[in-house]
Amino acid sequence: MRLLLSTRYGRKAVVVAGLAAILLLALAPFGSRHVFALDPGKAITQYSHDVWGVADGLPQSSVQAILQTRDGYLWLGTREGLARFDGVRFTVCDKRNTRAIKNNVVNALIESRDGSLWVATEGGLNRFKGGELTSYSTADGLSNNFIHAICEGSEGSLWVGTSGGGLNRLKDGAFTVYSTATGLSDDVVFAVYQDRGGSLWVGTNNGLNRFRDATFTAYTTRNGLATDTVWSISETPAGDIWIGTVAGLNRFHGGKFTAYTMRDGLPGDNVFSILAYREGGLWLATYNGLAHFRDGRFTVYTTEQGLVANFVRTVCEGRNGGLWIGTEGGLSRFKDGKFISYTTKDGLAHNRIKALHEDREYEEGAGLGFTLQPRFHQKLWFYALCAACLALTGWGLYRLRVRQVEQRYALLMAERNRLAREMHDTLIQGITGASALLETASMVLPTSPDKAKNYLDKTRHQLRRSLGEARQALWNLRHQTPLQESFATRLHGAVERLMADASVELQFEVHGTPRGLPQAVEDNLLRICQESVANAVAHAGARHILVELHFEPKSARLAVEDDGRGFDISQSAMADNETGVNGHHFGLLGIRERAKDVGGECLVRSAPGEGTEVSVTVPVD
Repeated sequence: MRLLLSTRYGRKAVVVAGLAAILLLALAPFGSRHVFALDPGKAITQYSHDVWGVADGLPQSSVQAILQTRDGYLWLGTREGLARFDGVRFTVCDKRNTRAIKNNVVNALIESRDGSLWVATEGGLNRFKGGELTSYSTADGLSNNFIHAICEGSEGSLWVGTSGGGLNRLKDGAFTVYSTATGLSDDVVFAVYQDRGGSLWVGTNNGLNRFRDATFTAYTTRNGLATDTVWSISETPAGDIWIGTVAGLNRFHGGKFTAYTMRDGLPGDNVFSILAYREGGLWLATYNGLAHFRDGRFTVYTTEQGLVANFVRTVCEGRNGGLWIGTEGGLSRFKDGKFISYTTKDGLAHNRIKALHEDREYEEGAGLGFTLQPRFHQKLWFYALCAACLALTGWGLYRLRVRQVEQRYALLMAERNRLAREMHDTLIQGITGASALLETASMVLPTSPDKAKNYLDKTRHQLRRSLGEARQALWNLRHQTPLQESFATRLHGAVERLMADASVELQFEVHGTPRGLPQAVEDNLLRICQESVANAVAHAGARHILVELHFEPKSARLAVEDDGRGFDISQSAMADNETGVNGHHFGLLGIRERAKDVGGECLVRSAPGEGTEVSVTVPVD
């Protein structure tokens, strides 16, 4: 005999680990070889009491039905499909990988005499046999796809209780439907049981029915039944039919009902399960304890006697004697007058046990095989797609790395160019001016020592000013301290200092409303202006220089115009290569780079003998 266990949490069946480590099944490579996954000779405590869940391959953690078939495998019905467990792994059969399955919610499981596995779901009936799957639904004659209970008849037919479709009989591949139209008291069927005499007893939401000789006989409260809602049915060796209802226990004997309720010693009137014990008497599962009924007396067992919980869902006779009791608080075993309890602390998947069932002795050689369509992630195209995605990911990471290196190199080059411009606009210009003053001093020294001394003083001041500008430039690299002077004042002062010793007329104009600009914009425009004025003084031979600063709503424009000798603008491309005419266009390249750094536009207009105009427009919010 094998112990079969089913748990449920509300509507959600909870994983059964009552048989310790045996929880979850595997529906995988189903072959013809029969390997016994679980040793029926071992006690629960001999297993490791491991619990398996969704992460281990179980399709869903709510287990509604469990059946151990003759080949030793454990089958679990969940709300997300049927699973077979071999003690190590799960193989799942659901509507995603098996086209014949239309609904994943499994409510009941039985193994018929011919070795078929019958699966009752909320979307129809399925039969597994010999590696083939056959499905039955309303399209095949089933009256309703929502199935509550299934039972094998003595003549080899299968009886199916549905929710709203009455009772169905499947024989030779054809359904016969029995409903209220044919004498059934109600079309919602909760329980189906066949007694030793061949009569079929059907528990419904509106009474008990006996089906014999193609005729239904209905028993309701009018006939003495305690209530019309029937949960469970069983039979004693004496031939009495016992009925569990929502209002107590009923005995049917000699065509009459006898009711037993809490007033007679029953611990609770809701009787969910009835076991006719081989040693005599009845064991009853109620919401307020386990009851043993014998010789007209009830003996009640609750948590005070060691039961794990008082809300008892089901009771089953053990293979080696004793009882297995499924409760809302776990699994209990009653033997030799003592309770042994198993809860989640002992490896049980959930404390709420809905049903227990013992299978008959298995026959060697019997087994169930299946051929399942692979899931999408087990197909060749999926592996190829994964390989392609992996290759693309690798290529993308490589390109990202290359781009990062290129960006870092570009930043490095930009910083080098900026430092070169700073050196050109400070130290180099200052040294160039000092060099010119020293040459002049050298020329006038023989004839006018006083003038020579004056030029030397100017040279000293020029070098000090250039050194100060270089230090300020280095300071600005590390500190972005805002200056107190307005930009227009700073620009005007820088130009005047640059032209202090030059015989050139300066005209400085400000248009629009002066306002502060971003520090980077001010610094770059200042250097552009200095470079443009220095070029006009040192190389163009200009007599008049006009500097204009325009403040516009969304931009700022700097224009430096001189009346010097000018140059051929077509040769300005040479300046981009840091050469240019007579080597004097390195500053023009710096001007263009500075304008670009702040997002501005640089325009140079010049022609031989017509002077030069440098205009830079920078967008400003």
